[in-house]
Amino acid sequence: MLDTAARLFYAEGVHGVGVDRIIAEAGVAKATFYHHLPAKNELVRAYPDEQSPQQRATAARIPRAAPRDMALATFDSVDELGREPSIGLPLRQRRGRVPDPDHPVRQAIAEHRRWFRELLRDLLVADGRRPVHGRSRHQRSTAKRRANQRPPRWCRSVNG
Repeated sequence: MLDTAARLFYAEGVHGVGVDRIIAEAGVAKATFYHHLPAKNELVRAYPDEQSPQQRATAARIPRAAPRDMALATFDSVDELGREPSIGLPLRQRRGRVPDPDHPVRQAIAEHRRWFRELLRDLLVADGRRPVHGRSRHQRSTAKRRANQRPPRWCRSVNG
């Protein structure tokens, strides 16, 4: 079911695919689907719960080497994973549509991102780079630029 859902979500987006279609294309009984996954959100959540440990295992199999070489090998493995259709893009889109930060889908995505950032940070610090705390320079400059932008003409007051 997860493979079918991932393929459909990747092709059409999470919102574009209904549970009935996933059930039909996966060739499972509706009762079986709902026994394992009571709602579509549970299916969406199940994917990162399955994929994150696989990606962590892939990272753990990277041969021990200099930290910089390991960081580059990590990027290579991410590149390999990214060549296959995955649920990553639909999940990022879904994350933006789930405003509640405590929602299980948002938590799963946030946890995986946190792990990946920490993995790379630890490798770069071991290579002698300074740790970055808080937002990156790019994030800070983007936020500053946005804060200093004038609002579009159509939303300025007559006196502004």
